[in-house]
Amino acid sequence: MNLLIADDEKFFAENLKQLLSVETSYNIILSFDGDDALSKIMSEDFDAYILDLNMPYISGDKLAKVIANKVISPKIIFISAYSSLANELRINFPQFPILEKPFEIKQLIKLLN
Repeated sequence: MNLLIADDEKFFAENLKQLLSVETSYNIILSFDGDDALSKIMSEDFDAYILDLNMPYISGDKLAKVIANKVISPKIIFISAYSSLANELRINFPQFPILEKPFEIKQLIKLLN
């Protein structure tokens, strides 16, 4: 599975990649801001996307709209440390799960599979 993790918290994203690499055989690509994530979304094919809601340049919800226009039935998981943003997103994107940081890695893997 090709997976894009877009999160501006570099330490968190790198740790998440490391944890997923131990537990899975996913090919994981990291992005640390919305512009870079958008470039990767447009130039590469991914099976799933983990998007932080609050990122510089382009937010995770705006990236999800781009992905939804490019991919039929995309697998998107939102992550956020801000419960107020997560609650708002549940209304606007009910089809995509939202994990609030911190979360259990097994919970994320279950959503990806």
